[in-house]
Amino acid sequence: MKTVAEIKAEIEKLKWLVEREQWKQEEFKKCFVIMPFSMTRDSRGQEYWTSFFDDFLTESLADCGYQALKCQPTSGSIVRGIMEDLAWADVILAVLTDFNGSVLYQLGARHSLQRGRTVLICQDDQISNLPFDLRHYGVADYSPSLDRAPFVPKLQDRLAKIGDETRDSPVSSFLTLRDFYCTNRALACLRTAMETLRRFNGDKDDFRCLAAVDHLNQEWGARAIQLTIFKDDKVRCHVRKDVIGISAFECAKDVTWDHQSLYRLMRSDGKGIRLGGIEGYSGRITALAYDTLAERDWLVLVEAHLKQGGL
Repeated sequence: MKTVAEIKAEIEKLKWLVEREQWKQEEFKKCFVIMPFSMTRDSRGQEYWTSFFDDFLTESLADCGYQALKCQPTSGSIVRGIMEDLAWADVILAVLTDFNGSVLYQLGARHSLQRGRTVLICQDDQISNLPFDLRHYGVADYSPSLDRAPFVPKLQDRLAKIGDETRDSPVSSFLTLRDFYCTNRALACLRTAMETLRRFNGDKDDFRCLAAVDHLNQEWGARAIQLTIFKDDKVRCHVRKDVIGISAFECAKDVTWDHQSLYRLMRSDGKGIRLGGIEGYSGRITALAYDTLAERDWLVLVEAHLKQGGL
């Protein structure tokens, strides 16, 4: 026979799951697009590519349940903002038509991060000229007439096949996924955490926000992932209640060199990802993905742990 407290806890968990599903349905999933912005071959200029994004690609992605977000053009090398998009975006779509150098460079940067969840599209009469290593991973083609009717099912098929750690690039096929498995888990869970916490921006107190952190920790515990909140250099929320209120420097005993706590670096960066280990736990890889929730002055940390030697 379950106790009243156990029944109440199960009801709260069900309410949380229902609320989270409602959140998911309120917003489109986000897809960052890397594509040409200005003149390419066949005299396609800025006007063409703007229309391509606004009228063809945005509507096609909406039909698939995604919101299209476009990286902004820059002069010179890729600036930090675009690199952050490539590293943090859950889904990337690359337009390979006309073989634009900037697009190919950005796609290479995404592949080198081994984030997975990258979809390629190209005009159908140009696919045969794509490098084999790219064609091998599947490209959704569209006609020069930009007819969405035949394109959308192809795009849906590619999006349906992406996964958290999909081997969708030449890079991920030849390098070990062990370290990157950790990194991808940490990045994906941090994104979920930040989107969840921002739902409570209008709340004056932290009660519901901290309850959401507890729910996420319960879900992620079986996958060796944990979420920690720091405020005023102290632990505000943690999977272990006995460490709440202690010094953040003592809690964040993740090390990369010289046995130094990474908390000071994380607080200084405000946002980033690092690989390290845990004091006293040899043979374990830890990926730390962190961001700042400015509304509450919280440093949000997701740790993904993995034992050496395999998944």
